[in-house]
Order: sequence, then C-alpha cells, then structure tokens
Amino acid sequence: MRPYRVHIIVVVLLLMVVIARGQCPVAADSVRLVRCGGSVQLSLTVTLDGSKLSRRDVVVLTPRLVGTADSIDFPPIAVFGRDAYYRDVRHGITTADIPANAYRIRYKGAPRREQYARTIAWQSWMNDSRLKLILQQGDPCDQRCLDVHTSIAAIPGDTTVILPTPTPLRMTTDTVKGEARIQFVVNRTDFNPSLAANRTELEKIRSSIDSVRNNPDIINPQYTIKGYASPEGSYANNVRLSQGRTERLRQYITGSWGVPSEQLHTDSEAEDWQGLRQYVEAHRADIPDASHILSIIDNGDADPDHQLAVIAARYPAAYQLLLRDCFPALRRTEYTITYERRHYTGGGPAAVSPDTIVSAGTSIAIDSLQPDIVTYMTPTRPWIALKTNMLFDLLFTPNVEVEVPIGNRWSLMVEDWFPWLLHNKGGNISIGRYVRPGNDMKTSAYELWTLGVELRYWWQGACPQARPRLTGPFLGLYYANGKYDVEWNSKGDQGEFNSVGLTYGYCWPLSRHWNLEASVSAGYFWGPRRHYKGEFDDTHLIWKYTGHTSYVGPTKLKLSLVWLIPSLKKQKGGAHE
Repeated sequence: MRPYRVHIIVVVLLLMVVIARGQCPVAADSVRLVRCGGSVQLSLTVTLDGSKLSRRDVVVLTPRLVGTADSIDFPPIAVFGRDAYYRDVRHGITTADIPANAYRIRYKGAPRREQYARTIAWQSWMNDSRLKLILQQGDPCDQRCLDVHTSIAAIPGDTTVILPTPTPLRMTTDTVKGEARIQFVVNRTDFNPSLAANRTELEKIRSSIDSVRNNPDIINPQYTIKGYASPEGSYANNVRLSQGRTERLRQYITGSWGVPSEQLHTDSEAEDWQGLRQYVEAHRADIPDASHILSIIDNGDADPDHQLAVIAARYPAAYQLLLRDCFPALRRTEYTITYERRHYTGGGPAAVSPDTIVSAGTSIAIDSLQPDIVTYMTPTRPWIALKTNMLFDLLFTPNVEVEVPIGNRWSLMVEDWFPWLLHNKGGNISIGRYVRPGNDMKTSAYELWTLGVELRYWWQGACPQARPRLTGPFLGLYYANGKYDVEWNSKGDQGEFNSVGLTYGYCWPLSRHWNLEASVSAGYFWGPRRHYKGEFDDTHLIWKYTGHTSYVGPTKLKLSLVWLIPSLKKQKGGAHE
C-alpha cells in the first residue's frame, strides 16, 4: 500500500473518532410539565445513544425552571461510565457537582430509553417560567472536558416550555396521617435520632411536614404527634414513658426542623389496648385462645396491670406470641397534619385549570409519573478487601488474602496458603503429619504453608479520582516465607523457602461489593531442601541428602475473587421497649 494512502486512512479514522466522541450520548424528548395545585411535576424521556462514554466520564442533564427573577433545578439525571459509576456507589463522587438526589444511570453503550419524573413545590415566581435543560459532560480529573449547554435543542417541537399563570381560587381543608416507629432505650425517655432505624423513621415524619410547609398554596398547617406504649410493664411507668418520649420528640422536631412550637401539638396513650384487640382479632388463627383473650379485653378491667397479668397467667403461650409479634408494633408515633389548601379555578381568558399541562413533543400519560423516586444509594466506602485465588482453589490449595487500602494509590496485602493434606494406603485423606502403623501408612503428602506480604502501588494516572479504589493496574513488591513437604510413592522433599519479587496485575469492578483481580508474579526463590525416602513399609522416613533450591522466574499466577467489606458505623443505645 502506498504511503499517502496510509496517511489518508489514518486521517479518516481519526476524524471518525473525533466525530464519534463529539456525539452526546444523552438526549431528552417527550417533555411534559404539569402545574398541579401546590406542586409542579416534570416528566420526560431520556435517550441514551451515540458514542459510548469513556469508563470515567459522567454526563449530567439538569432540568431548570427559570423565571424572570429566580430559578430552581429539578433533581438532575447523571449518566455514568463504568469506572465513574462504581466510584460513585463506593465512595461518592463530585463530578459536575452531582447532588445526592440525582437520578443515576449506569451507561453500558447500548441504546436505551429511561423515564424521568420529579416534583417540586409551586412558588409564586414560577408564573410564566420557562424550562431549560443544562448539559454537563466531563470526568473528575479533566475539567477542560466540561461542556455546558443552556438550550434544549434536543427536544422536538418548541424550544421552550412555558408554565402559564394560574388564577385562584377555592379553599378546602385536608389531612395527612402517618405512622413512624421511633425507638428509645429500654425504660428511658432520652431521644437518640441515630438509634437503630430512627433516621429512616424520622424521615417519614419530616417528608410529610416538608410537603405541607413548602407548599405556598397551603396555609395554617397544624401538626399533632401522638405517642403510644404497649401494655407490657406497669401502667404508671408506661404513662411516664409515653408522655416523656412524645415530649422529647416534640423538642427535637421544633429544635432541629424549625417547626413553630405553637403549630405542633402532642398527645399520648399509655397502653394501646385497642391496638392489641385489633391485632388479636386479625390473627385469630395464629394465636391460641384468641377468643378468651378478646373476652378479657372487652370486659375492660379497671386495673390494666391486673388485666395483663390474667392474660399472661391463663394463656402463657399466647402471651409469649404477643410479646414477640404484637407489642413492638404497638410502640409507635402517629402524626397528623391538618391544613387549608388553595385550589385554582377558571375565570377569564388567561385562566387555566387546576391541573394545567404544557407539553413539548409527544406527551407521556400522567399515570406513568412517579414523583420523588429516590434512586441514590448511600456510598459504602470499602475499608478492607477479602480475597481468594480461584486458580489455587482448583488445585486444592486453600488460600486467603487480606488487602487494606492506604490512600488512593497504595495498599498493603497479606496472603496465606495452607494445603496440609496426607493420603494413606487405605485411601484416607487427613490433615497434619502423622505416622500410623499397618496398611494405613502414608504414601503421599501435599503440605505447604506460606505467609507473604505485598506492598502495592495503584496507577491512577495524573488524577487519583479516575477510578474506584483498589481497581485498575497495579505494581507490587512482595516477600514470602514458608515450608513444604511434598511426597509421592514414598519419595519426597521437605524444606523451607524465601521468595522476593514483583507483581503486576489488573483489577476490574464487578458490582457494588465485588471485584475480579488477575496478576502474575516473578522473582527469586531460595531455601534448603531435604530429600527423604520411606523405608520399612513406610514406617520410617530416611534422610538421604540435603540440597539447596535456587530459582529465578515466574512464581505466582492469580485470578482472585475480591469481596470489598464496607466500613460499619456502630449503633449506640439499647433495644426499644
């Protein structure tokens, strides 16, 4: 082939690569904007196509509602390359300032379409506001690749979606109710928001409160929390617990969430006998003597402690079931929010209906909206890696490796091999060296114990944030020490050895907590060797001569399955009564 033809082919290939890399893999269409009373709902379809993202790239698409004097962002859509995705779920990532509520997608190259739907609270400045889509593409290391677009040319039809001005109004009174299982230390009223699942349960209450107080069409909200205790324990103590715990929760809500104290009311019920009755009635088939227990509850003994003692004494099996399955559910907090809400009605040529829909492109059915879906997983930072070399496992060589990361570029790995097997004439396989007379004498041995340590350097290029920790290429310096006994047909060698050398390998992320690692090592291996032979029907091992082993070359070949163990935060406090 002539040289100029080669040059032409090279130039054409380079142009194809540049053009392919210039194609954005993310586009949006089927935009649908909904003004629904006190909220604004946005839905659209994200098309993932074009050139494949690099492994560390992130594309962020942010829908932004822009008014004349203000603007607000819907939760963005973040599309991750492979390495960027696993770095995000393991450590968290700050590329393009991705917030925690972003809708995260791992891009695998094949064209696909994803539905997006989110809701924000309506504010008065949103009258006649416009929707824009802002696109950012880059990686955590090369901010020069960041490219910001403030147009929505990817949307067919109109280039701007306008939210018109609604006209009020009529008023209604509505109520929101819910239930949370807030836990406390046994027999204590002190409140610990970090105890057990309290963070998750508190979020139920807070999300309900925020949905009301952040809605400008809602006025005069009133909040009530009511604490319940179960019949377990004395009535007087349960009165103290239910009242004290409810008060501590009220103080937390007003102090931490800024809810006005005059809008937050409290109530308590020392022992929820009505809840106990409903549970027994609903589980008649599972609770022995359920009808008798219901009869005792319905008779309404004036002394609750005596009433519970009767149930426990007469029906101990049923009482134990209630203690385990029913009483924990009775310890709960109910919350109620009552408020007045404006509704928008027609009236005049500029008026719109309460549920105004403004679309660009093809509409999506409103039933497909799923507002406020949380798709973000809290990052779980690996603090240690546990491994096994699957090639050694196939050779009946049990082994284990433990690796600890040191920053982003270094790690320390300790490994242990320990096959210690004997095979006897009788066909038995046992662990450990021993000599037994008769036909059970050993005829072969595969005994090896090795302990090694390796310091590894992980290549991250010019930027440590390019890959998840403990992934990508690495170079290691190792030292190993051990001893062995290998025998076959009554002839064998025993000895000790040392080995030093270098390791090169690569590690791929498989999932949130798993990696696959391949490596090869080469170095210097040396140590004394003693040759022996079994005599007198293998009842004695006779030393024949002593030698020295010296070897330079490949020493290890590994294909390891890696389990990344995340760090755990220890919960403080005891069980909830």
